[in-house]
Amino acid sequence: MLRTLLIAVLATSSLAAQQDGTGAVFVLYQIKPGMDRDFELGDQRHLEWHRSQNDRWLWPGWTIATGEHQGFFIDATFFHPWTDFDHPIANPAEDGANWGVNVAPYADVRSFANYDGIPALTTLGPDKLSAPLMMVCYVTVHPGSGAKFETAISAALRAATAPHLVMRPVSGASDYVIMLSAQKQAELPSNAEVLESFIQAAGPLVDRTRTETWRYRPELSYVPR
Repeated sequence: MLRTLLIAVLATSSLAAQQDGTGAVFVLYQIKPGMDRDFELGDQRHLEWHRSQNDRWLWPGWTIATGEHQGFFIDATFFHPWTDFDHPIANPAEDGANWGVNVAPYADVRSFANYDGIPALTTLGPDKLSAPLMMVCYVTVHPGSGAKFETAISAALRAATAPHLVMRPVSGASDYVIMLSAQKQAELPSNAEVLESFIQAAGPLVDRTRTETWRYRPELSYVPR
């Protein structure tokens, strides 16, 4: 699976261990024109290969419904101890070969990035990653202002009722990412108000923001048994 091979070789770990860390990886795919169904079927075959290997990493997947990358597919893995990324998965060569046959012909990888979650600013856990919708905000912060930005938004996020996850960029990206889950479309306006409140709180520390809405794809997500 390129989602593993691109970022470094990944370790097998239990979901319980996955909840104890802060490391995250995102992989963004652009599906080739007219190949949406081929991509979906190919990705499902590849996920079944991972299941046959007893892979223990959780990989939720989403279609980006609104925003700059509308129509793209994104998957990610979260809450890993950083030491996880130093250990190879079983059969990495077979993994890459299977991905090359089943997924690569139908989509191009546009980016992959590592992030570090911020527990003090996070209330969203692994059990909330399968919410039907996710509002995602990318925040470009002035260089050297990360610590001040995190302090500035803390009060606004403490007041938020929607489960949220805040991550700082590590490699492959330069923006903070804030994810707020939603059970239905009617919750999106209140999530947008939360995002507006922390943008106001951060004020001049912020250069730019952009938001997306992601739709969870259970059939394109890998959940270990």
